[in-house]
Amino acid sequence: MMSAAVKLPCCIALQSNSKSDSGSYLRYVHESGENYKRLQINGKDANSPYTRYDVEASLLHQGLVHIRCRYNRKYWVPRRRGDGWWIVADADEREEDLTRPNCTLIKPIIGVTTRTTGGDGGEAESVMTVRFVHAGQQLGKGARMIMTTPSTKEGGEGNSTSARGAYMRVVGDVVEAEHKGAVEDVGFTVLNLSKSKRNLPKFVVFRQAQDERYLSAVVVDNQLFLQFNSGDMGDPNVTHEIVQMDDGASVRIRNVGRNAFWDLTPNDWIRPAVGSIVGQDTRVRFEVTEVMDFFAIRSVLNGRFCRSDAGGGGGVARGLRAVDGNITTGARIVVEEAILHREIYGIEYDLRDSRVYATNVLTMATTSAANDTSTAHTKRLRLFYEETEAATWDTTLEVKLGYNATMRAGFPKLGLGATASISAEFFGSFNWGESVETTVKHEVEYEVAVPPMTKVTVRLLATKSAVDVPFRYLQRDIMLDGSTREAAYDDGRFTGVNSYDFHFETVEEELPERKKHNRAS
Repeated sequence: MMSAAVKLPCCIALQSNSKSDSGSYLRYVHESGENYKRLQINGKDANSPYTRYDVEASLLHQGLVHIRCRYNRKYWVPRRRGDGWWIVADADEREEDLTRPNCTLIKPIIGVTTRTTGGDGGEAESVMTVRFVHAGQQLGKGARMIMTTPSTKEGGEGNSTSARGAYMRVVGDVVEAEHKGAVEDVGFTVLNLSKSKRNLPKFVVFRQAQDERYLSAVVVDNQLFLQFNSGDMGDPNVTHEIVQMDDGASVRIRNVGRNAFWDLTPNDWIRPAVGSIVGQDTRVRFEVTEVMDFFAIRSVLNGRFCRSDAGGGGGVARGLRAVDGNITTGARIVVEEAILHREIYGIEYDLRDSRVYATNVLTMATTSAANDTSTAHTKRLRLFYEETEAATWDTTLEVKLGYNATMRAGFPKLGLGATASISAEFFGSFNWGESVETTVKHEVEYEVAVPPMTKVTVRLLATKSAVDVPFRYLQRDIMLDGSTREAAYDDGRFTGVNSYDFHFETVEEELPERKKHNRAS
């Protein structure tokens, strides 16, 4: 039986296999300058919207994919800069036509290898590696996507020792020899982030999906355990801190009240460990899987999911134990944020990275006027229509778990020429990821000249599009202990839908001549 083809996960980070880059991550360059929108190997970890990418399979070409940057949701596409072709995250929409210059199709060349993980004797694990070939025909067959530093005239730093990292370039057989020695095609290690595409918040509480009991650090027989026994979210031993590892896929979890990290014991119980533990040790690393409105937490060391257990074997009743091979009912955990109130402020939209898509021309209103006389008339027509707009604020890196927040901020709208600008304001309470819709009724007048024996139909047309705009913001939380925590984030994404470019269109239609009728005498 043939094995299934290995495919890229739907959400990934790419870590360089080059020894010179010390395991750095491929990062979207969002800073202004000559290298804006290029892809550079200088990311420090996978916990950034600039180092995460979403993979979409081609609808027409088997084995080919489209890759988009998590920050601006734009697709990888080759663009000419200087005397070379570079991969930039610049395409608003995917392009399946291999002959078009803006084709976004990429062929991943995937391999599987093994590496040794740290801790517990150094266990071997399988890892996915990948190289890329651009599939479009514009640059020739087999155009490889490799890493190199731009020359000074291309806006790079040439061979300068201050260069921070190579950029992704497209080379084919014709130009490959010209860059011999400057080309590096060692590929990437693929980090699979598809189990939980967004990180958990910094401070959370856990409870079982079946009841309202929160997971708390408790002392039983002078030993610390984790137990679903608290009915009070404000219990100081209920709050946990999520510490993201550099790979973006695993976390350490610290019980705040006891200042102790979760630790997998030899009999599979999860207990708070007081004292120093190496962060890369798989005993204290866990993976979080998001499933609908709940989560499952899996131990990296034994590969099993955590659940409430009956006790025995060195544990306690309703204690946390990593024993389930699948996400059972008992392994379903509800996660809530450990806050009392949240305020969002200081929003800064990155309008230059706006993405406009889903564009359609709509007929907003139609009316007509007829002139069955022999002289031209001018008529004033009234048109009635409804205009619906939508605005959504969401995050691309950290899930907010549906907590209501207050915010006062302007927000982008598309105007003439599909250009986004800040032209409206929102103030009030909102949920991250939920759409705020408004519908307004309008009445307009239009004066039209109607020739003799003619019917004129007037249509009010408009263009309707969606727009994605990344944004940075400040977040102020009042915590369960009454303290205030402020933090800056760069993972905001605004999505708006509105109509623009309103204009009238008229169509003339000749009326049939009126027949003469004789009156009966």
